Amino acid sequence: MGFVRRVTGKEAAGSARRAAGLQSEAVREAAENQALGITEAGDLASQGFLDAAGLQAEGLTSAAGIESQAALDAAAAQEAGLTQAQGMLGETQAQATGALDPFVGLGRGLIDQAQSVASDPTGFLQNNPMFQAALKANERRINQAAAAGSGTGTGGVTQELFQNFLATGNQQVNQRLNQLMPSIAMSQQAAGQQAGLIGNLGAQQAGLAADIGGVRGQGLLGSGIAQAGGVRGAAGAQAQGLLGSTQTRADAIRNAAASRAAGTTGSADALASGIVAAANARAQGASNILGMATQLGSSKLLG
Repeated sequence: MGFVRRVTGKEAAGSARRAAGLQSEAVREAAENQALGITEAGDLASQGFLDAAGLQAEGLTSAAGIESQAALDAAAAQEAGLTQAQGMLGETQAQATGALDPFVGLGRGLIDQAQSVASDPTGFLQNNPMFQAALKANERRINQAAAAGSGTGTGGVTQELFQNFLATGNQQVNQRLNQLMPSIAMSQQAAGQQAGLIGNLGAQQAGLAADIGGVRGQGLLGSGIAQAGGVRGAAGAQAQGLLGSTQTRADAIRNAAASRAAGTTGSADALASGIVAAANARAQGASNILGMATQLGSSKLLG
């Protein structure tokens, strides 16, 4: 009588279920670990984007500040040079006009004298010793001539003395005016030169003042442009960093979700495979039992 081996599917089915459960759990844990790793890597990459953007924005802001200050410093240096030139022009003007001041002052005095002589010749003659001396000399000459001709005290002598007074006075007045005119002309020339110097140097100083204003404006404009560029660049860098960070986090979340989904699917597949294997094991066990029963029935008939 042959050895009949009893085979049941219960233990095989249990082993299949346990193996499927372990495989399902392993797949789920692996998927979760992968999802956590993806999320952590996404967080690190996201923070890296933000840190890099912050450093770039800080660098742009710092560079803009340096450029802005450089524009102001350059404008200040140029302004200092123009101010120094303006001061030198002022000194030159003072020296040039000061050198002509004596001539201009002398001319004013001479003009006053000429106006006094022309407006009040009698007063000038009365206080002029040369006129008095010339007048008396001519009077002696006329009186002597009249005495020699026995005409003293006549109307002709008196008229001649009066004409002598007018002629001598007119001569003295004209002589004095002629003496004053060259000096007055020289002083007028000096005054004209002084006025020309003042006008030319004043125009140059005005031009320098305008240049100083323009330099200041250019410095402020350059500084403002640099600062605006820095702010704009920093904002752009921060925006790019935030965009990169957001995209990285979104990719990490999406990939982590896909990993978890894949883990869930794999776990379900493992469990399904275990159920199928258990069912197959039970079926096989039932088949074995049937076979054994058949063998036993055959043995009894033969006996």
